[in-house]
Amino acid sequence: MRLWVVLVLAIGSKCSAPSPDFPPSSPFQIDELISGPLDDAKCNIEAVDQANNAQLACILSDLMDTTFFRLFPVKLGKECPFFNKAEPKAPETCDGDAADGVGMPLSSMKSFASSPLTRDTEPEPACSLDTTGSGAIRFAPATDEVDESLSRREGKVIGNTKGRCDDENQPTFWLDMCDDIEVGGPNPTVVNLRKNPERWTGYNGSAVWRAIYQENCFPTSSSGAFHYEDRVLYKLLSAMHTSINVHIATNHYPPRKGKRTHWEPNPAHFVERYAEHPDRIKNLHFGFVVLLRAVRKAGPYLLKLDYRTDPSANASAPEGSGRHTRALVERLLQTDLLKSCNEVFSAFDESLLFHGERDGTPVAQLKINFKSAFRNISKILDCVSCQKCKLHGKLALLGLGTALKALLLPAPLLDEGLKKHEVVALINILGKFSKAIQGAKELTSLYRNKVKSLRKAVGVGKPVGAEKREKTSDSFVLPTDEIPSTYGKFPGSFLESADKAVSIISGLKLSEKDEDILIDAALAFDPRLLILARHYAYNPTHFVKHALRILKRPLPPGFVGSVGGFPEGVPGVGTGRMETYDLVVVGGGLTGLTSALSILDAGGRVALLEKEPFVGGNSAWASSGVNAARDLESEEQSNKDSKALFFEDTFKSGNGDKTLVHALVNGSYTALQWIQHRLDVELDEVSQLGGHSVARTHRGDFGMVGQELVRRMANEVKKFKEPQLTLLTSSRVTRLIGDSESGIRGVEYKSTGKKGAGSSGSVFGRFIAVTTGGYANDQEIDSVLHQARPELKGMPTTNGRWATGDGIKLSTKIGAGSIDLDKVQVHPTAFLDPSKPNATRKTLCAELMRGVGGILLTRNGARFIDELAPRDVVVAAMKKASKESDKEGFIILLSEAMRIAAGKHAEHYLKRGLMSRFSSLSEVETWAGVSLTKSVQEYNMVAEKRGIGPFGKQYYHNTPMDINSPFLAGIVVPAVHYTMGGIRISSTASVLTSSGTPIPNLLAGGEVAGGTHGKNRLGGNALTECLVFGRIIAHRVLEQSDGGFTDAEGTPHGTTNGKPKISTLRAVKPMELAKHTSMDDCWIAIDGKVYDMTDFLEEHPAGPEAILEVSGRDATEEFKSIHTLAMLEDFDPLGTLVKD
Repeated sequence: MRLWVVLVLAIGSKCSAPSPDFPPSSPFQIDELISGPLDDAKCNIEAVDQANNAQLACILSDLMDTTFFRLFPVKLGKECPFFNKAEPKAPETCDGDAADGVGMPLSSMKSFASSPLTRDTEPEPACSLDTTGSGAIRFAPATDEVDESLSRREGKVIGNTKGRCDDENQPTFWLDMCDDIEVGGPNPTVVNLRKNPERWTGYNGSAVWRAIYQENCFPTSSSGAFHYEDRVLYKLLSAMHTSINVHIATNHYPPRKGKRTHWEPNPAHFVERYAEHPDRIKNLHFGFVVLLRAVRKAGPYLLKLDYRTDPSANASAPEGSGRHTRALVERLLQTDLLKSCNEVFSAFDESLLFHGERDGTPVAQLKINFKSAFRNISKILDCVSCQKCKLHGKLALLGLGTALKALLLPAPLLDEGLKKHEVVALINILGKFSKAIQGAKELTSLYRNKVKSLRKAVGVGKPVGAEKREKTSDSFVLPTDEIPSTYGKFPGSFLESADKAVSIISGLKLSEKDEDILIDAALAFDPRLLILARHYAYNPTHFVKHALRILKRPLPPGFVGSVGGFPEGVPGVGTGRMETYDLVVVGGGLTGLTSALSILDAGGRVALLEKEPFVGGNSAWASSGVNAARDLESEEQSNKDSKALFFEDTFKSGNGDKTLVHALVNGSYTALQWIQHRLDVELDEVSQLGGHSVARTHRGDFGMVGQELVRRMANEVKKFKEPQLTLLTSSRVTRLIGDSESGIRGVEYKSTGKKGAGSSGSVFGRFIAVTTGGYANDQEIDSVLHQARPELKGMPTTNGRWATGDGIKLSTKIGAGSIDLDKVQVHPTAFLDPSKPNATRKTLCAELMRGVGGILLTRNGARFIDELAPRDVVVAAMKKASKESDKEGFIILLSEAMRIAAGKHAEHYLKRGLMSRFSSLSEVETWAGVSLTKSVQEYNMVAEKRGIGPFGKQYYHNTPMDINSPFLAGIVVPAVHYTMGGIRISSTASVLTSSGTPIPNLLAGGEVAGGTHGKNRLGGNALTECLVFGRIIAHRVLEQSDGGFTDAEGTPHGTTNGKPKISTLRAVKPMELAKHTSMDDCWIAIDGKVYDMTDFLEEHPAGPEAILEVSGRDATEEFKSIHTLAMLEDFDPLGTLVKD
């Protein structure tokens, strides 16, 4: 088969063309350049963006998340047809510059729209691949393995077909368009795309990309312009290329302990490749409208496609029936959406393809060339050794091929021509393009803001010892000048702070008098001003306000030494410097642990103080689960949950502060995802608790959710050591240092442990977070509980001895406001332990026990309430019903099916003797001393009807209750459980005064804060609140740390006195390197540098074996065959490899 060159080739080659007539553009201009008419389509860029942002992106995102569309059958193990073959080197006509990494655009690529390619002579008739030269596709071991695990709910539906496609004059010619992208077979790998997102892997795919472009070999027309068909295929490949690049740039930097908690973007990666090539972004828009046109044409087929993932499920089944997926497809294709987005759905006209001969080339030959090029490109994907890269490459190309099939096949052949797996690929690549279009704008914005931050970091105005600035386009190089020797006798951190202070002052409009006062103080190294400069650099207004106020006062007693002294006797403070943490956390429950771990992961310094000898608090006892809801439900969420419904349930239950409820709900799903990823814990069992309209409470199969989360998180936190983490247990905070006007800068504490009992100290930080929990067991003299709810004095509680309202008392003393202190939740079900009936602290009977179907009965054997009603409603009913019996407590009764659904909760309560198991209901009656049969039979009758029964109950889980099967029963009583009131906070966790003014640097979250739950908290919202607001606290610290965190000496991480660290790498000889080859001690050499990879072994996506195989030696060749050097950005070399 004869193939011809079409694509952008190296400058100077026979197929080369002049550079596009694009002026060098600033990254700030990308948005402006990506606008206007879309070539080869009947719409403009703005229309595409508007349609995508308004509706399409949302619908496509949700479609991609359904079970049907996230499961993709793929063949990843097929051998590359080009490995170890002595094919001749590609001729000059197909030569091109290689990309420098995965998905990187070729530097020689030109835009058809702006500069059509020309040629000097007809290209050679062959376009073979270089398998022997420097640019060859070389064999490399498989890396970045695909996660092939599937949940028990996910079905496997695979299609595979061959068509009648040898005759280019027949309409069936296009049926085999995608057959070289093998996905079927007898034992296909079915991959969950959600578990394998597209992101940076470090894989070097330059040879593969070069081959992909070279395989696209069409003849050009005699006029020097590309044929229309050539141009369309090129633009589709360019769109795929650009989409990959955008996804890689969006998810570029992986989580690393001590650096990042989640994947982060690399805007520079994007800008470097597209600032001067906006035409490639336009190609992405073009590809998007082509795909939309294909979807529209395939609409009738899509509407009748079977979307079931469970072949046995009927159309009304809540799971596996495909109802939700079909509804989304219908939404995508429905009339009003097509009408509002008609311009983009019909922008591409497929009838122009193969409309007639091109410069003498018959249509039949054009078709053969087109399909041959596409199929040859498909084969190249088997040469990708990165398994995840191969997965997404095949998915994308199959999606493009499916779109072309849909456009080129006559409508009657679509039923035969389109297969389920092809539709999966089509919708996914359409969704990827949609996300990439949005991502391109987001990355541009991030880069723009980063440059602005760098400009700000360089300084506003002209600081002391004015730095030299080098400007290249819009990128700034931070100064590296030495501090003037005039100031050499002072510590570098002082000079930095003074310099920063003058920089702030010089950029503000001040009266001459105020400017003189501030400049004099800065150049005199007044320690008070320098401290303000360090902490208020991002808020110049507050800096000036506090500086002018504080400078009116004389230096306080205790400041010693010459210029720049600090108070004596303060722990962590030495002459000329003061140790300051990025975050000081008061309270080691789940909120405090969450915020601490998030900051530690990001490289910040944390001091965590806990008055008990251990961390965890009441969070460790929370047992029901974590509530979470998404904006758009996935197929597994067949209960139609949403953020709006979650908000409605929460607000209806308690009538709390709407802004806080919104913050709780909006952050719930991302918090759930974070905790599962960061702690490697699965919370995939979902139940419905009281007051919730649907099941949204997530838990694992390990039983006590809070205990497991606290255990795992505490272990992760403790992996960090001094100086990054200071963990002070048995240390009770006695005072917040500061006031409501100037802010809080530290805490004082006393030791309560056996070691150092009574000793005291102080800790200072940029932010102070109060996360001490509630006051449900506050029996102290100044009891918040007894003052707010005196009638609850003496009532049992489910809380530990530590729940004494410390944070509320500390905060209100410095001017913080409080809210809803009288709103105290009494939990309806705490166990009456037969062995300790008079204990004041009761074990909570988790709401889960009622969520799985357990019923409540009076000691007379009668039901009296909807067991799933809000807690306050159940407690009120208990109070009323208790008057009808002289026996204490109420019976909680579960059938065998309910016991199984309760899992380890039931096992736990049985082992502790809090519940008993009986062989039948009659045995329960003997134990209870009352008949229960009538109540259970009446309950079964109502449950069978599935209507609204007595007491308004609507949900009857795990019914009927078989009276002849085993039962589980226990006695429960109401107990003080949770305090909804607390410190006033904002939705961003700022502590507020009574008037609503934020107290600078003071944050709070969790049960210590009031307002979120109002008069009643829904079950499961406690752990949710801890996670959400713990993350909000961390975000507040992170968003004001653009310049990086500081180390123990106040120096930004990775710098020395604010300047890049000078390399002090030691020489490592091969003999020494060879000694480090074990799991406990693993070194490798790459590109002349030696790296200690010991801590990374378990994190390596391909497993530790791949690194161990090359440990103890120079692994540069192996590394570069798979990765690019950018992969090493997160690693600091320990030495330089030298010869023996």
